[in-house]
Amino acid sequence: MSLDDGPRAKTKPHRAAVSSRVQAISEKFGGDISAGFLAGVTAIPTALATALLVFGQLGASVLHSSASVAIYSLIIGGVIVALLANSSPIVPVPIIGPNLMFASLVAIIASAHSGAPDLLILITAALGLCMLIAGLGQVCLGASGLAAVGNFVPYPVLVGFLNGIAVLTMVSQLRPHFAGAADPDFTPTNPTALAFVTALVALIFFFPSLARALRRFVAVPGALAALVFGIAAFQAANWLWPSFDLGPALGRLDVPLVPSFALSTLAADT
Repeated sequence: MSLDDGPRAKTKPHRAAVSSRVQAISEKFGGDISAGFLAGVTAIPTALATALLVFGQLGASVLHSSASVAIYSLIIGGVIVALLANSSPIVPVPIIGPNLMFASLVAIIASAHSGAPDLLILITAALGLCMLIAGLGQVCLGASGLAAVGNFVPYPVLVGFLNGIAVLTMVSQLRPHFAGAADPDFTPTNPTALAFVTALVALIFFFPSLARALRRFVAVPGALAALVFGIAAFQAANWLWPSFDLGPALGRLDVPLVPSFALSTLAADT
């Protein structure tokens, strides 16, 4: 045996130990990283939908800002939840129920102050105050132990409440596709776009069964599959058939992280 065989022989167990440690770390955190990535990507369409649900009634001029704020809120909220949550299964996604109440609040403020020059600032301040009060209420319920009252809520009441939220959400999303926004006459303004939206909704529901039948992409959620397929189909249709109208696109979300408006104007008005 040569003199060089001694150091080389010593490095072999060290490399094996490093390789086994890397494999153990990959097995331990690989699933968490992939699950976190899928959860974050899947939450994007939910965040965009809730932002458009709340602010879409203010007109097309605020769609870009609301979509950008939704993405920023999802990122910042995810970091905060990851740092402060005491349970690993918690996934930060927008909740439809409170957003329906926010949409009603926006509609009331927009109707009462339709001609106000600082309407967006007033709505932003009102929504922020509403969320602050709701958060403090949840903290008080958790600290006092009154949250345990939720265990006595009957299951049919909970199911009816959730189904009511689902129906209200569906109606609010379908209303813009018909001629009369306030009083729909069941005549689609763009039948092609409505058919495209309906196909994407069907894909969300049936994609898990299709993936299990094909034994491919079983771990991909239906919402993520519909998001990727919808974007690809929309862009392909616009490129191949420019006259094929599937509806407008949001375009580039070129909005800074910190909105540029002066809170001093709000303080002066109040």
